[in-house]
Amino acid sequence: MKPLFPPRLLLLLLSVAVVSAQDTPGPTAPGPDGLDPANLYKALNKDKVLGPHEKFGNPFGNPDDFKGDKLPNDIGTPQFQAADLHEFVGGPAAAPVISSPVDDFLGKFELFTDNSGVCAMHAIVLPNCDHVLMYDATIWRISKILLPNGQCRVLNETTGEKDCYAHSVLLNLKNADLIPSMQLHTDTWCSSGGLTVDGNLISTGGFQGGANTVRHLDNCPKSVWREYPSALAAPRWYSTQAQLADGRMIVIGGRAAQSFEYIPQQEGTSNTKPFFFDFLQQTTDPDENNLYPFVFLSPDKNVFVFANNRSVLLNPNTNAVVKEFPVLPGGHRNYPASGMAVLLPLEVKTEDPNEVPDAEVLVCGGSAHIDSYTLASKNMFYEALQDCGRLKITRPNPNWRRELMPTSRVMGDMVIIFQLSLIYLTRVTIT
Repeated sequence: MKPLFPPRLLLLLLSVAVVSAQDTPGPTAPGPDGLDPANLYKALNKDKVLGPHEKFGNPFGNPDDFKGDKLPNDIGTPQFQAADLHEFVGGPAAAPVISSPVDDFLGKFELFTDNSGVCAMHAIVLPNCDHVLMYDATIWRISKILLPNGQCRVLNETTGEKDCYAHSVLLNLKNADLIPSMQLHTDTWCSSGGLTVDGNLISTGGFQGGANTVRHLDNCPKSVWREYPSALAAPRWYSTQAQLADGRMIVIGGRAAQSFEYIPQQEGTSNTKPFFFDFLQQTTDPDENNLYPFVFLSPDKNVFVFANNRSVLLNPNTNAVVKEFPVLPGGHRNYPASGMAVLLPLEVKTEDPNEVPDAEVLVCGGSAHIDSYTLASKNMFYEALQDCGRLKITRPNPNWRRELMPTSRVMGDMVIIFQLSLIYLTRVTIT
């Protein structure tokens, strides 16, 4: 049986526009037992002891300092010999081919709203209410929309310092209305998250006081964050969260966190210890290059984990690695050498529940150099990787197959869209 729509690699070059926004008040959504968001947070965490919270020390320097030239002698994507790869596909990059089954219509972008309220560091469609949830780091203490009805978050009870801006909003997909009433008390900067089987959101980790936090959000659109800042056993900053076959969720990795753990199934409880994951320790470079690992649930109910340039299958019932795959040649694929990855659409050929369909992972972009992050801080920039690797993770002895994108890409996103095509969104360009 042939797939309905064979995967195609598409490229869209997107322009970014900065638009003005207004401070728009809105209704306050009551939480459980009628508590407002501020008192709800205190009630849920009255017995918790928080660590240092939002003491920003400029850990990455001034972003305006990162202005420089690309290294002139950089090779970019290495030109491997066929012997260096298990399989070799493609040659020099060709012009992108973008097609549509209806009159070759290429699609278009339209301005849906001129005020998103917050920067969408994280964005996800909530299926139970046709709203998009967007949330950003709280550490900057400013956004383009205020919390409603004079709400403010107290940052320092001694000095009285407050943050009255919303850092989390719901965008109505029908009329572009914003609901800014979801007050966040823990920092979601570079956190992880995902939907439960019933379509509600669980968010994990973040920065400083938010690093050990589990957050629940449901009852959309009258949503209120429920935050538990000591629920995770290890701090999770730049970690990855994934759904398991039995409905549980796993959180893997993070800065200085060579471990994984499962989100407590009973809301409000805490993990006592994580599971050490030697694979993450082995894949850590001086510049890390294994943060935000690529994690997918395999049809055989194991968990595929890709970090840096290596990948394994993890059994979530025994917590053991059951398979290690060949190294993906070419360089480093995870943050800060951020490539992108998807699990390609599955082709189910039988109704037999014991039949495991082929599952293929596609990993694209990144950096060929181990020190890209360090050199970037010195105004020296490498060319990003242009290649992709494809691996059929359910095969007994799979090998990587190499393809080339039309352009080099780092810090991008890859999404499966209608027609079962792939779209690459954004990239970093040094000019």
